[in-house]
Amino acid sequence: MSIRYELLTLLRDHGPLSRAQLAVWNLDDDQGIGVEAAIKQAGRRAFFMVGGAGSMHAMQEIKADNSVLKATVVYPSDMSASAVKLARLVAQNKVMGDLVGQDLPSSVSLFSATVTKENVDQYLPGAFS
Repeated sequence: MSIRYELLTLLRDHGPLSRAQLAVWNLDDDQGIGVEAAIKQAGRRAFFMVGGAGSMHAMQEIKADNSVLKATVVYPSDMSASAVKLARLVAQNKVMGDLVGQDLPSSVSLFSATVTKENVDQYLPGAFS
């Protein structure tokens, strides 16, 4: 069963949305294309959707402001590099002195921009197809 089919079934069968169900988090902009299609097919607009990744399609939808997609969260460009650096240090049983104290940190926070219609033009040049 596809994600689109499952979402369409949920939207069709659930009935009216309550106040506690006013948003949909879409994990990835690419799969969001199917999610958007299911939402349109179900005729639902009583909520908004936020995606992740920063695709060109998502940013164009956000800029047009005519769908439930209102934002996407851009993955930081240094995310993979940071993960590889941490994995290398763990494999070598070393510490991460250039970032924090004497031990590997339990978490690392990287900047992720939230793209909305107010700032979409700033992020469009870096969007992927």
